[in-house]
Amino acid sequence: MLVDYTRTACVPTDTSIDTFTFLVRSSEPIFSVKDEKKAWLIAVVLSIGNAMNSQPDAKVGDLYVADADMEPNVAYVLPIDLAKSLQAEVAAGKLKLGAMYEKIEKSLVRKELLKP
Repeated sequence: MLVDYTRTACVPTDTSIDTFTFLVRSSEPIFSVKDEKKAWLIAVVLSIGNAMNSQPDAKVGDLYVADADMEPNVAYVLPIDLAKSLQAEVAAGKLKLGAMYEKIEKSLVRKELLKP
């Protein structure tokens, strides 16, 4: 469990291409509570970044994040390459979590997902 107040699901998306793209969704409305949003986004980005950094030859795409209050076809997106670099900087002690969160916030873009 990433954080103790929500269940988090991660599913690969866009399997038609040879890159890793994920949708991570919280079972709770974490985007409406600043501290919960911050903790959850940090945990998600560190987890995905760590997983993809352990697969250096894998091609990566985007990381989509959403919560229970968002419309089913809407998410925020950021590049997985950003998650990889942020995780590496935090692991190396070059970046504090607060600064990491600021970079995440600046990079998130609200996007409509393709309907199946």
